[in-house]
Amino acid sequence: MTRLRIILLLTVVLLGLSARAGTEAEEKRAFAAALKSFEGEFWARAEQEWRDYTIKFPLSPQVAEAVLYQARALIEQGNYAGAVQLLQENQAQAGNRLDEYLFWIAEARFRAEQYTAAAQAFERVAREFPESPRALESVLGQASSRGRQKQWNQVIAILRDPDGVFQRTTPDPSNRLLVARGQLLLGEAYLAVQEYAAARQALDDPRLDQLDPLLAWQREYLLARTLLALDQLPDALASSSNLVSLATSNNRPNLLAEAILFQGQVLEKMDRVDQSVSVYRQNLSTNTPPAAQRQTLMRLSDLLISRNRLAEARQAIEPFAALSPDPAVADLARLTLGELKLREYLQAGRGAAPATNAPAVPATNLVEQAISDFDGVIQSATDRTLRGKAYLNRGWAEWARENYAESSAAFEQATLLLPRSESQVTARFKWADSRYLLRDYEGARTNYEVVVQSAPGIGGPALGLIEPALYQMLRAALDQGRPELATNVLEQLLKTYPNGFMASTAVLLTGQQLNEAGDPKAARRLFENFLQSSSESPQAWEIRLAVARTYEAEADWKRAVEQYDTILASATDMLVRARADYYRALDMALGGDETNALSAFTNFVATYPTNELAPRAQWWIGDYYWRTEDYNNAELNYQYVFRNWPQSKLAYEARMMAARTAMARLSLKDARSYVTNLTSDLNCPPELKSRAMFAYGDTLMRLKSADTNDALANYAEALKVFSSIERNYPSNELAARAQGMIGKCYLQFAVQDVNQYSNAWKAFQQVVDAPWADAASRSEAEVGLATVLEKLALTQTPEVRAVSLQSALDHYLNVFYEKNLRAGEAPDLFWVKKAGMEAGRLAESLQAWPQALKLYQRLQTQIPSLKPMLENKILKAREQLGRANT
Repeated sequence: MTRLRIILLLTVVLLGLSARAGTEAEEKRAFAAALKSFEGEFWARAEQEWRDYTIKFPLSPQVAEAVLYQARALIEQGNYAGAVQLLQENQAQAGNRLDEYLFWIAEARFRAEQYTAAAQAFERVAREFPESPRALESVLGQASSRGRQKQWNQVIAILRDPDGVFQRTTPDPSNRLLVARGQLLLGEAYLAVQEYAAARQALDDPRLDQLDPLLAWQREYLLARTLLALDQLPDALASSSNLVSLATSNNRPNLLAEAILFQGQVLEKMDRVDQSVSVYRQNLSTNTPPAAQRQTLMRLSDLLISRNRLAEARQAIEPFAALSPDPAVADLARLTLGELKLREYLQAGRGAAPATNAPAVPATNLVEQAISDFDGVIQSATDRTLRGKAYLNRGWAEWARENYAESSAAFEQATLLLPRSESQVTARFKWADSRYLLRDYEGARTNYEVVVQSAPGIGGPALGLIEPALYQMLRAALDQGRPELATNVLEQLLKTYPNGFMASTAVLLTGQQLNEAGDPKAARRLFENFLQSSSESPQAWEIRLAVARTYEAEADWKRAVEQYDTILASATDMLVRARADYYRALDMALGGDETNALSAFTNFVATYPTNELAPRAQWWIGDYYWRTEDYNNAELNYQYVFRNWPQSKLAYEARMMAARTAMARLSLKDARSYVTNLTSDLNCPPELKSRAMFAYGDTLMRLKSADTNDALANYAEALKVFSSIERNYPSNELAARAQGMIGKCYLQFAVQDVNQYSNAWKAFQQVVDAPWADAASRSEAEVGLATVLEKLALTQTPEVRAVSLQSALDHYLNVFYEKNLRAGEAPDLFWVKKAGMEAGRLAESLQAWPQALKLYQRLQTQIPSLKPMLENKILKAREQLGRANT
């Protein structure tokens, strides 16, 4: 090699060494700069600088470390998924830092609240790298992950494993903090599983000596909770004082608020209420963190409400509703105030004693104020749960006011806003209740069904809503007229709650619906199957009575009587026996055995004089004598009804029937007395008064006058009665009938005074024109008009008479040909027959034989029972037609 070539080669080598030295220096500066950003906690800057480093120096031996720093910077920025992805993608190049990579993957999972994945990742670090500096942290991370999932027995197993990292670790200055955290977590786990002695032992462990202030407070708090759980109240109170001192001396407002709250709870449990209230009030200062204020407000209000110190509760809470700078605290305070006012309103409605020192606020104002408070929370709160609670309470307030449409809307909103919880299930249940009362049975049923489906997943008190929800589902199905659906719900109810409070009632309701729907055999089968398995049910006797009613639905009176006999042979309850006795007697009557029924009803009245069915039994006896025309006994038994049971709904009807019996035995004096008693009684139903007056007027017209000098005296009296009905009860069907009777009275007066025909005509025409008159009344009035025309014809010249008689015939034909009927009306056959016969008679007198023949033939078709009698008239009409044609 020549000298020149050697010089050139040395130059190249020296230049390469110089460049390499420059690159290494730049790499070191970049690494140092990124590390300074990381240590300075400029996380976004650090993350970018570590990213740039790995791109610019991919072959650097420190790349694995740089990736680790980059991932940790991502974690500190909350980008947990990005950190996990970065570490997993570079895991193969981690080298001797693999334990660190796995640890920070686990830590990212933990901070992302992916506790199952975090626990598994921490467990891998401890298992695969037991000598790693991260091993102890990984065990504690695994235990903490299980603790966050409330898997406390697993926490205990991890930390108590004698071969595990935690138990093998000897505390020293480098790990003392980690060991203390683990020991506190172990104590918390024992406390959670109610192993209080073990918790006390864990918290007294020497590993918890020489704690820093924060951990010392945590240890004291766990110890105080353990003492409270052990019911060692004086020791728990002393421990709570230590908590207050530790928090105060270390200037920890959050811990101080929590300590005060706990101390108030201890005093509350010791029944030192006034001291507890005083302690809670310390947490209501403006220096207390908002979250602690909210908790304390709830505890204080619950305590005062439980002692019925509602005014004091309001006084404590009102400032926060009006002045709290924290919107969440103000909303919670206003919600609580509304709840207090609603509670006072409900107490007033139940007649409860007013709360101590409560101001005199009208109940109506209280509920309106409560609703105003709830509306304020609904409008201002941003927290969905708080708004949901406000809607729930608003629903209760509207429910209390029986505003079911408004309560339905409020409960619906509460259901939509509240999280999956007992309150949400309650809101949906009340939403269903509201829909049921609004007769939206399908909406009610579907909501009850959701309650049944969702409550098991909630547990606790929500489970208590399943049985009533099933029962209400059944009722809604029955009200929809869907017995098959009700039967399916009943099967579910009986399977889940065979001995429940509502099972027998549900069976009874479903069976009754089946019976009413025309399937008594299915109802009876349902009843008898239930009685076989639940013969001692509280509703068993009701169901046995219902079995008898299924026979009644089939008109099998004999089997119904036998069922009642079976009940009477063993029942001891007098109410059950009374009902069985009554319906047994009634079924005897319906079966045609009225003689034994009379005896049974008579015995019933003697045996159960105070039973609600006694007046009905006495009424039946009166009706029996009425039907057999034994009017004296009938009247006597109707008198028993209104004298012995004056408050019965039958009392006024019984007076009415007594009046009819007096009329039937031709005693106008007694009839007038009964009617006068009814019409002068201010409590007598107006409809019954008018009926009584009508019956009295009708009787007057039927009886011969007792005044020999005035044959029309009874008609004059009747006219006064019917005029009174028309005057006092206008615009109803009975008034129209009374107007028709007035027309009949004037017809009688016209016998002596022909001018009265005009009054009769006017009265009948008013009935024909009356919108409230039924078809029978108008048909009778049409016949009355025809009668007036015929009577007037007798006083007229032949020419005028012919016109009047033809007009009379037209009125008869209006009824016979159903021209007078209005839309949807059916003809009254009595008046069709009457009008047809009168029209035929009048046609004969007018020598209109073809028309008379057609009328009689039509009558035969419409009323077949008249056929024999009409044959002679038809024969006569044909004979007259034959003569006319010869």
